Amino acid sequence: MVSDCSQRFLGLFLFSILLFSLSVQAVDNPIHYDDAINDCDVIKYNGEYFLTGNWIGGDMFRSRNLEDWGERTHVFSYNSGNQWYTPDHPDDPDLDIHAGHIAYDNGVFHLYTQLGSYITHATSSNVMGPYVDQNLSSPFAERIDAEIFRDEDGSLHFFSTRFGGVSSNHNDYRPMSDYYTLTGSYQTKIWPNGGWEDVYINEGPKVFKYRGQYYMLYNANATGDVDYQFGCTQSSSVTGFSNSGKYGYPVVAVTTFNTGTEDKDIYTIGQPWVVDGLNGFEKWLGYFAIVDGEGRTQRIDRMHFLDRHLFVDGPTNRYTTGYHPGPAEPELRSLFHIPDGPMPATDWQLPSASGSWEVLDSQAYQSSQDCFSFAVANRKPAVNYLIEANVKMTAPRDSEDKAGVLAYYRDLDNWVIVGLDRSLGYGADNWYCHVRANGVDAVVGSGGYSGSLDYGVYHKIRVEKNGSTFRVWIDDMLPPNFSAISTNITEPGVGGLFSNHAPAVFDGVIYTIGWDEFDDRIEGWGDNTNGFAQVGNWSVATDGISMSHGTGYTFKGDFMNEYEFSTQIYKTNSTNGVMGVVAVAVDSDNYLTANFNLTTDQLIVGGVQGGAALAQQSVSVANKNDYNLRVIKLSDRVIFFIDGTQVLTYNVNFEASQVGLFVDGMSARFNGIMAFEIKDDSVPAQWINTDVGIVGFAGNASYNEGTFTINGSGADIWHLSDGFHYVYQDLYGDGTIVARVVSNDITDWWNKAGIMLRTGLAGNAGMVMLNYCGGGNIQLIWRNAPGFGTGIIDVTGAPHEAMVWLKLMRIGTSYLGYYSYDGQSWTYIGYCAPPLNTQDLKAGLCVTSHNNTRLNGAVFDNVSISGCTPGDLPTDLTRDCSVNIDDLVIFAEQWLGNSTMEANFDGNVRVDFGDFSILANDWLSSYDD
Repeated sequence: MVSDCSQRFLGLFLFSILLFSLSVQAVDNPIHYDDAINDCDVIKYNGEYFLTGNWIGGDMFRSRNLEDWGERTHVFSYNSGNQWYTPDHPDDPDLDIHAGHIAYDNGVFHLYTQLGSYITHATSSNVMGPYVDQNLSSPFAERIDAEIFRDEDGSLHFFSTRFGGVSSNHNDYRPMSDYYTLTGSYQTKIWPNGGWEDVYINEGPKVFKYRGQYYMLYNANATGDVDYQFGCTQSSSVTGFSNSGKYGYPVVAVTTFNTGTEDKDIYTIGQPWVVDGLNGFEKWLGYFAIVDGEGRTQRIDRMHFLDRHLFVDGPTNRYTTGYHPGPAEPELRSLFHIPDGPMPATDWQLPSASGSWEVLDSQAYQSSQDCFSFAVANRKPAVNYLIEANVKMTAPRDSEDKAGVLAYYRDLDNWVIVGLDRSLGYGADNWYCHVRANGVDAVVGSGGYSGSLDYGVYHKIRVEKNGSTFRVWIDDMLPPNFSAISTNITEPGVGGLFSNHAPAVFDGVIYTIGWDEFDDRIEGWGDNTNGFAQVGNWSVATDGISMSHGTGYTFKGDFMNEYEFSTQIYKTNSTNGVMGVVAVAVDSDNYLTANFNLTTDQLIVGGVQGGAALAQQSVSVANKNDYNLRVIKLSDRVIFFIDGTQVLTYNVNFEASQVGLFVDGMSARFNGIMAFEIKDDSVPAQWINTDVGIVGFAGNASYNEGTFTINGSGADIWHLSDGFHYVYQDLYGDGTIVARVVSNDITDWWNKAGIMLRTGLAGNAGMVMLNYCGGGNIQLIWRNAPGFGTGIIDVTGAPHEAMVWLKLMRIGTSYLGYYSYDGQSWTYIGYCAPPLNTQDLKAGLCVTSHNNTRLNGAVFDNVSISGCTPGDLPTDLTRDCSVNIDDLVIFAEQWLGNSTMEANFDGNVRVDFGDFSILANDWLSSYDD
């Protein structure tokens, strides 16, 4: 044999980043099954999500992807020294901690939570606590559901729901001088005023800003009513909310769906929270709701803006028909939850030899203080994109001492950096933007923080590059003295990180190709890159981009394989012509248009492929002055939405393309234009993922930066047959699989997330599994062959919130299980010896929900396989591969030190460390060094 498999020592298997597509078309709702949890709030910090709320005893849940929430930690406890509150649950006062709101500023996390009818304020230097009360002598505010909104100018605004007074319950406002101090008096902003609201404004509020407008979501009607729903009021100023700005209908309302056998309702929809999605462009709305026959669960749905008018795609679940995808991945998302070592070349490139870039303690670290150094995202360059990173500095100042976001990189003579500058001394700390074009340097933007910024804590820097213009936010605020940064840059580039004579750490990096533009921020429209020339007189003003009467089309964007593209289209004269978009714009011989024909009242989709006309498809529409048109281009179809409702799917396959705007025989205006590339969920190419056995819902899997996220349905992995989702590769002969279970959603007490060796993909196949249950049990389970039940060794009492390492070894015909909480010190569980009778097993990660009406989400990292796997294997291999020597030593130590094992083996043992062979009668073969 010439294969590496002929060697007795086999190292860890290294994963490639070659990917294959896995299409996921539905939000994984509900995202959290704890029937008690409600009245939640979520913060996104360093690229991850943190949730807290009612009835969880001061705990917090953590998620990497906004959908899987199996990681739980206690963060806040009721303080017995509190002088103003008497607990309703004296035996467990933490149950009184309700309705948390989380804010972060300059290294301090603020938790505003409810005790009875009042709000308390606690702080921490760590997002996952512990949080400590700031005032035990009096409450921070009254009455419930605190909301602290920080505007782009840094001003702070306090909202809460109060009872009694003006038309019963109402949402009120007070200004704040800082996170600890309310000023002025309460001002009532909204109250129930009839219509769908019935009686109460009962909870909320949730305030956010988008495209220059302010939105307040609130709950109306009695809390336990079926028609407890969300309303929205909109304002042009943060203090201008009023009943006159209310939408005349609930934005999230009772919805009926069909399971295939019966109709059910999603109802009692409460306590909104809003957060940015994974890619930085999407916004997601979270809330609690009840489904017939179930308790309250947490859910998310996508928020859309029809120019500036809020539309929510929901409530949705897995039975909802149509295209309702979960949070879209960016081109690059780095949380750095990978082993310490060099920055992975799969995701990062270092264009110069200077600097020392590595991963340390789940952060990117540039340790050198004597150079100017870049880390560039190893992704395709673009003209329009978002780059975002969180940065802090870790040592004293020197003569330069700057770090931040590499906002643009083409080569060492053409780049843009946006960073924090602490080189000027205390009290003169700056942000700045430095542009190098063709080797010529210029600082084109800067501003002072007057010493108020703590550079030893994380700050988020967000840069949106739209055409040649850069816009910057630091900690979601406009930096001092900021104005849009205009450049002459026209060539594509890519984002990254930089450090200039500063030891700095970075986290939560995203790079997303696309743009979000409105009003006079619209730019970059013109000729198609492949020679499809712009036609017509297009102009940009304060209300968007327009074309006067006639025929015209214009194009924009980087060439994207799959993407979302949306815009509001306004009719600006009385002529009934045609207005719409070029949904796909490859070149003049390959395009797809979608146009509103205001003469026939139709949306008509058609185009050309390979120079030949495509058949037209159409759908009737109301004759209006404006429409929102949203396009989803996938590999095999293009989907169209009008005003948020899916209306048409055109089955066609185009290569990567740009997008365009189109007008014929009239005048039209376009505003609120967003486009971004969709990255498919995927796993590394040598892995296969599939459902095994009978499952209620199709499972799915994705991979990012060493982490697998797997969602699986199925009744169980147990007894005569299994139902689960499996991500696996072939393993030949002896070997070991190791993985850490980062989180495991609580879909059921006996759900399972684990590692497995299996003879095949039939539901009743022989297998050995080592798994972690929702209830905290660790189990070694095996089935000898089809038709057999399962054996089990059960380890109880594992803490549910812990991250658990699992290791499953195959040595000859025996299988040994271990678990660990640090990946170093392993606890032996036991062994089994099912007669699987094959050298070829399928080794991988398995997830089952133990409830076929649900999908269980689990997250795994530190996954490795040692043994002969695809890529190591010659085509004529017919024998066993050898076990890793390190694993064999562990096995020998466990075997020799365990009298129970010796009794079970019922044979003599010979350990020869000269040639390292182990012989237990005929149970093990000899292993020569």
